[in-house]
This record gives sequence, C-alpha cells and structure tokens, in this order.
Amino acid sequence: MAAALRVFHFGSYLAFRLCEGLMRVVSLDCAFVMGRVGGELAYRILRRRRTIALGNLRLAFGGRMSEAQLAALNREHFRLLGANLLAGLKASTMPHEKIWERLTANVPAERGQSGWIALISHMGNWELYSHLGERFPEYRFGALYQGLANPFVDRYLQAARRSSGIVLFDRRNELLSCMRFLREGGVVGVLVDQGAGHAGLWTPL
Repeated sequence: MAAALRVFHFGSYLAFRLCEGLMRVVSLDCAFVMGRVGGELAYRILRRRRTIALGNLRLAFGGRMSEAQLAALNREHFRLLGANLLAGLKASTMPHEKIWERLTANVPAERGQSGWIALISHMGNWELYSHLGERFPEYRFGALYQGLANPFVDRYLQAARRSSGIVLFDRRNELLSCMRFLREGGVVGVLVDQGAGHAGLWTPL
C-alpha cells in the first residue's frame, strides 16, 4: 500500500511538472483563460465542493442576494479560482522583471523596526508574494505554510519558494521561530482562509 501511494504521489508530481512546463510556454493571459475554463469544468464535476461553496455564500450573502445570484456567484468563483491557480503557476515561472512590468506594490517609506503580518487571500494569485523580496531587498519576507500530502510536490515547492528569498515556517511546529522572525522585523505572509480548528477566529467577510 505504501509503495502504491508513493507511485501515485510521484505520478502526480510528474503531472504537476508537466503542467508547469506548459505554463512556461504560454502567456500569462492565456494561462488565466485556460484556468478559467478548468474552473468551469470543476464547477460542473465537483458537486460536493460546489454545494459547500454555495452554503458558505449563503452564510455571507444570504440576506442580500437571491438564490439565482448566489448560484451565479458560486459559478464565477470556481472560474476565477481556476484562473488564479494557473496564473499563479505561470507567475512562479516568470522572471522578476516580467512580473513588475504588470504589477505595482506600495510600501511605507519608513521601514521601522517592528514586524508585520501580511494577510494574503488564498483565492488570489498568492505566488506574487514570493516576488516581493527581490523588489524590496530591505525587507525580510517569510510565510506560514502547511505541508502538502504529496512529498515530491511539497519538497519542490518549498525549494522554489526558498530560492526566491522567502523564509518558510511550518504552522504545525515552527510558530516560535515565526514569532522570533517577527520580533526581528520580518514580514510574515499568512493565508487568511486556512482552517485553524477551534482555536481559529471567525471574521466577517
């Protein structure tokens, strides 16, 4: 069973690298459109996920939107999620100078000594965060992460993010190291929609 799972993980890793290779040869706009089509397919196929997302939308907007509007928003959410997923994969393969031809970032003129927490939406192109270190070398950027079930993909992505200057902290056992990094003036990115169990805080949308 363990051998079969390892073979499955390695096959998934090869599929991921193949997809990454495809993203290297297409434009960012093309990757976005391809991801949008993939999101539409996911919306049609993944019924359980579609139901969960619709339930969450009812919690957030049920008093202000009709069922038809919620259904349309749910479908658009899947499309944009797929678009951002492939656009993020494309962005991870792009040179820094190409990224900054299309992107702007504003930071305070005064650096200060205190650490910052950057709240990153998991539904957007969060890979852009890894490009900030090259653009603003006076800052130290880190991020909390949760290891992936696939060890091959996990090792590859960790190495890629560390090569861009991002310091990674495993949220399961490196929170103290993360706190020290913040006290030393670092900037830590946190994906704000990650489930934290009963220790988490519900916040309004």
